[in-house]
Amino acid sequence: MHHFFAPFPLEPAVAQKLKAADLHPEGSSVADSKVSLLIYDSPHSLLSRTELHSGGFAGPAELLEAYQRLTRRAGTAPLISAWRLAGLSNYQLQQWLTNQAPCPVLGLAPPEIDPLLAAVTRSVLELIPGALELYLDLELQAELAGGAADTDYVVRLTQNACCEGLLTSWWQNQQELQANEQLRQSIVDLREEADLSLHQLQNTQVKLEELVINKKAAEEQLEDTANKLKWNQEKRKSLEEALKDTQDQLEKNLTKEKQERQEAEEESELLSLQLHQVQEELEMIFLEKQDVNTRLAETLKKLKWNQGKRKELSDKLDASQVTLDTLKQEYEAKLDASQITLDTLKQEYEAKLDASQITLDTLKQEHEAKLEAIDYESLLTLKQLHQAKKELERHYQLCQEQQMLLDQQNEVASKALLLAATSA
Repeated sequence: MHHFFAPFPLEPAVAQKLKAADLHPEGSSVADSKVSLLIYDSPHSLLSRTELHSGGFAGPAELLEAYQRLTRRAGTAPLISAWRLAGLSNYQLQQWLTNQAPCPVLGLAPPEIDPLLAAVTRSVLELIPGALELYLDLELQAELAGGAADTDYVVRLTQNACCEGLLTSWWQNQQELQANEQLRQSIVDLREEADLSLHQLQNTQVKLEELVINKKAAEEQLEDTANKLKWNQEKRKSLEEALKDTQDQLEKNLTKEKQERQEAEEESELLSLQLHQVQEELEMIFLEKQDVNTRLAETLKKLKWNQGKRKELSDKLDASQVTLDTLKQEYEAKLDASQITLDTLKQEYEAKLDASQITLDTLKQEHEAKLEAIDYESLLTLKQLHQAKKELERHYQLCQEQQMLLDQQNEVASKALLLAATSA
């Protein structure tokens, strides 16, 4: 890295050229701070630069000190004037500083001096004559780029500071002052307009900031609204899913209820059919019981008739016994002969009478057994009827509970639909 030294600020074009040639001011970098180039400038050029004057440099003492500092360091690095340096290209400057080529021959003449500036510079140099000597010494030690040293610098100042040139320069300066005054007034007007524009711009900026804040608030509100809308959509979606699940469950329950109701109806029909069959059987049993009662009454009537007949026969037998006793003596001879027949007849009559009694008792027992069986079957059928009635009442209560559950589910579904519609 190469560095340069100049005891005064350089013109922007020269500073840009040095930067492009990778030359940096002394002290700008710690590494390799060796100075590769020394730069000076003519007195009138330094005195004419208003930026140096505003920086506190353009006085005679500062000018003398700058030349003294350069003189003390002369010989340590190549020395060149700023106006000659401006004539070199970046490539030529790099080639020269790296000793790859000598400084090119430019043959530049010293720049012209304004008459008024020449008079001022001559007056300043008369106050500090040492500054002129130091400048001329620097010219003799500097790289001239094929040109001549500016040893007649005082002569050029005197020639340019003639009366006619000063008057012309004076009038030009006056014209420039007038133009500058007009320009200053224009600048003041422009500044006022700029201030007004700046004020308007500030107001616009404040309004714009308010608009930005309002826009940001609106965007945040819009984002909140979007989030709420998204939340509502998700909630609506969840409600729809819940409603769909509820509807599916309701459909399943309805299907199940329909199936149970159908089964209950089938079971009720079956029970009704069984009930009708039982009623028909009861009617048949009742008719049979009436028939049995009728037959029993007839049998009892016959039995009563038989008992009457038996009594009558017994009476007749007693009468015949009396007759036998009476006629015993009369028919004693005949009795022996007929005794066997009579005993036989008596035995036959008694056997028939006993057989008739056994038949009647057996028939009575059979009818009583049938009546008990009919009573038992009637009681069993009545119990079955009561059981069927309880089962029917249970199914009817179950149907009512399912209907109430269905009504509650329909009400919940209606509320869910109303809530979804209200949320939307």
